[in-house]
Amino acid sequence: MINKADEKGKYGVRVFKISDETLLIKQTIKKGKDQNAPYVIDGQKERHVKINDDSGIADAIRDGVLGKLTAGNK
Repeated sequence: MINKADEKGKYGVRVFKISDETLLIKQTIKKGKDQNAPYVIDGQKERHVKINDDSGIADAIRDGVLGKLTAGNK
């Protein structure tokens, strides 16, 4: 069973502009248990989103902070 307190703040995201039309949302994971432990890129868990797709950007960020992005594109 996963302790919900251990999962709090475990994931994050980084957003990169890779062209005038596309953002790359990459999932990060907390490295270590300390409050100030750094977040590092979580493998190839990412999503490409059109820069003007507000709903797609929000969905990708939400999925990333919940640890739900997968390798490759959606």
